[in-house]
Formats: sequence, structure tokens, C-alpha cells
Amino acid sequence: MPTQNPHRIVGLCTSSKVYNALTELKHLEGHRSAKFLSLLTQNLVRKGLLNEQEVVHMLDQVVDWAAAGQLPSLASMATIGNGDWS
Repeated sequence: MPTQNPHRIVGLCTSSKVYNALTELKHLEGHRSAKFLSLLTQNLVRKGLLNEQEVVHMLDQVVDWAAAGQLPSLASMATIGNGDWS
């Protein structure tokens, strides 16, 4: 049975909190990921760390990659930028 708040488990590092919250319910994984990314992007734009033009450019890349069938797997993306996905 899902915890419904897996990100509230004491002792988890930040990356584990995000991963657990996004993957807890497989049928909602895509929706939770999209919502998290939209909130993260909104905050980065509001703080001036990213602008609307950069966001649109990244979305263009995602759409183009998907159309060409070239989206990388999550496993291969985990190594980008030395991300800690464990």
C-alpha cells in the first residue's frame, strides 16, 4: 500500500525524496513527473535562473527528440551531470 507521502520519510536525501514521490504509484508516474517539472520550471523562471525563451527551447528539443524516437532512457540520463539517482 502506498504511503501517499514517501517524500516525508525521515533520513532520505533530496534525490531519494523526489524519486520516491514521483515513482510511488506507477500509473501516476508520468503525471507526477510532469507536475514536478512544471513547478520546478516555474520557480526557476520566477527566481530569474531560467527565462521563458530557454524553457521553450528545451521543450522544442524534447518534442523534436520524441518525434524522432531519440529520447534517452532514464538510466542513461542518470549519468548526465553526475546525478545521484541511487
